[in-house]
Amino acid sequence: EISECLVGSEMCIETASEDFHTYAFEWKEDGITWYVDGKEAYKATENLPVTPGKIMMNAWNGIGVDSWLKAFDGTVPLTAEYEWARFTAEK
Repeated sequence: EISECLVGSEMCIETASEDFHTYAFEWKEDGITWYVDGKEAYKATENLPVTPGKIMMNAWNGIGVDSWLKAFDGTVPLTAEYEWARFTAEK
């Protein structure tokens, strides 16, 4: 379930660590829409990037979002596990 804890451009997914999820985004000229498990989670229509981007997947220690993620305690290594990744260009 996607909770209502948007902080800036970050979105809290309460069950993100409990199972694999499908994350997607659709980047068009008039907006970028993010999806979680096939459901629209967020849409941006202002201040959109105008230069080419790249897809990155990483573990993030969450510095600066202590109010919803809890403070990073320095425990390392941080790990992330991905079941699959795919890029599909718009036709």
